Amino acid sequence: MKKKCIAAVLVGLILSTTMAGCKGNGSEVSKPDASSTTSESSQGAESTSNIKPGEIVEISMSVLDRGGIPAERGTYTDNDAIDYMNEQMEPKGVKISTVPVPRAQSRDKLNAMIAAGTAPDIIWEYSRPWMDQLRVQKVILPIEDLIEKYSTSYKEYYEEHKDLMESYLRLEDGKIYAFSSLRAANALPTAGVWYRQDLLDEVGAEVPSTLEEVIEVSNKVKEKHPDIVPIAASYLHYLNIIKGTYGYFSNEIMKDGELIHPIFSDNYRDAMEMARKLYQEKITDQEYLVDTTSARQQQLWTSGQAIFFFNSANMPGGTKEMVQTVDGADPYPLPPLESQYGQFMLTPQSATRFYVMLNNKIDEKKQEAAIRYIDWVIAEGWKVINYGYEGQQYTLTEEGLRKSIPGAPKWPFGEMALLTQETFTFGQSKLGETDEKYQYLSERNDKGLKEMMSYPIPTGLPYDYSSDAYAEFTASFSPKIEEIEAKMVSEVDYSVEAGIKELQSIYEELGGAEIWKEKNEWYQANKETLANFAESYDAYKSSLLQNSVLE
Repeated sequence: MKKKCIAAVLVGLILSTTMAGCKGNGSEVSKPDASSTTSESSQGAESTSNIKPGEIVEISMSVLDRGGIPAERGTYTDNDAIDYMNEQMEPKGVKISTVPVPRAQSRDKLNAMIAAGTAPDIIWEYSRPWMDQLRVQKVILPIEDLIEKYSTSYKEYYEEHKDLMESYLRLEDGKIYAFSSLRAANALPTAGVWYRQDLLDEVGAEVPSTLEEVIEVSNKVKEKHPDIVPIAASYLHYLNIIKGTYGYFSNEIMKDGELIHPIFSDNYRDAMEMARKLYQEKITDQEYLVDTTSARQQQLWTSGQAIFFFNSANMPGGTKEMVQTVDGADPYPLPPLESQYGQFMLTPQSATRFYVMLNNKIDEKKQEAAIRYIDWVIAEGWKVINYGYEGQQYTLTEEGLRKSIPGAPKWPFGEMALLTQETFTFGQSKLGETDEKYQYLSERNDKGLKEMMSYPIPTGLPYDYSSDAYAEFTASFSPKIEEIEAKMVSEVDYSVEAGIKELQSIYEELGGAEIWKEKNEWYQANKETLANFAESYDAYKSSLLQNSVLE
């Protein structure tokens, strides 16, 4: 199916929030000179290189299949971004192939591939605890020696941002197992809520500020529209939003100067009681637990059958379609909801973007090839992989902001870069919308993100404790939590109290008390460092808020 876009001359740092693009629009622009982009690492290491001149080493990397590549744009294994990577990497002796894994089951799929010995050479995910599990299982390689031996561009990037990145990447054994890059402002808040102002106006309801008020508004709207599903939810993020509203987002809660597992806290009990109430009173979609891809949630929102959309902080996909087809639809982002515990930025992500790891089964040639790719992509390759080509997918404004070209379809390949130096300016999203009638939606999106980021983060650790025993405990306990939480929410005869008792019993059986004693000893020994790191994160978040062109 390959129909290659004509490459454009690489530009300087480009600012973006949405990915726009085309599969080729006939415009003639010059190709980057691949021979001139050979990395310093491959030049400087030529005498000691494992890759012989003229040799091509193929490396595979996982990608998350989100169902976001339309047929006319290719597939997750064959598309313009992969073509571009390989055009640029061929002179460096590297060829890239991709191994798609479904987003909702990515870790399960990768774990199965690891067990079968078929996992890709480069493995990545968002989860630091999962990375630590892979370390304990000896699945991934420590990378500092490889960086020192082969890298220039990534090494320089990491040194520049080491103060913020190191604690995320260095694990309990003192070694680093992943490459990463910093998130842009629009990627720090993950979860959020959008709502239909027109439906609230129709029943004379105020914008809710608590989950209790969400229930009140929902019941008013249901009286007039009995077929509506008040909360469009899915397996992804829904419970995280409720937990975040009740003052926690991480794997622990601070109580009297100690770390406790959330299942022993009032926050957890109150959050689960609310989740149960929303479900039992049919405020939340009754099928959300099996909607692992968000397909049903998306359909409810796009078709106008929901009041609230509990998922992403960014504008839900299908919002423009809803405005076009549902008479009077007027969607807005909802500020973080309050609870007795406060009002918080929901599900704040780590400052680092992805954890990009190397399979310990790969030989020295593939290790070197992976570093060549990582050096190239962090230095320059990420720009085209993220955004497409200047002159084909976008133009640049006088301020250097990226403006989509009318008629250019989306360029949905950004995650394939793995590492970026992307930045984001609040207010730039409307430049990604070529139809001026709908630019107001993108501006609302950016205002909502900026407001979300203005709230404090719930008290917790900026990064979690790691040890072999803790990783094994987490691997065993996390599936039990998910299973029992589903029962607490959905089963009429199974109460939150019963679920918490069962979880606490399993916690004890798995040796949780001793493991959390060790976690607290680590916390007390590192309290000052953790506090300083949390301050650095807040400072980073505050600095990103200043980058805005919003009125």
